[in-house]
Amino acid sequence: APAASESAHGPVSVGEDDSFAEDMRAVKADIAKLKSEATSFLEALRVERQDRASQLAVQEDRLEEAASLMRKLEAQVARQEEVFNSARSSRCSQRAPPLPVGPPAGSRLLGS
Repeated sequence: APAASESAHGPVSVGEDDSFAEDMRAVKADIAKLKSEATSFLEALRVERQDRASQLAVQEDRLEEAASLMRKLEAQVARQEEVFNSARSSRCSQRAPPLPVGPPAGSRLLGS
């Protein structure tokens, strides 16, 4: 007959001790497997976060480059407007003589 030992719950046979030990080994193996999976998952999340951070940095660089180009274009447009306005005002002053200031030419005749 198998020998009995004492546990907190009463007498336990040697066969029950072996079965409990096997269960505990299985539970420990499951815990180790879950821990490994959780570690792998966390590492994958870390890598994904780094990738997204890198992508964000690239996007921020592109945005800054686009903003710089926009500022250059705005400055170029302002210079072109100045050139256009200057050319237009010089053409206008060369083309048309200044209008005479005073009463219309025929009004003197009517008044006399």
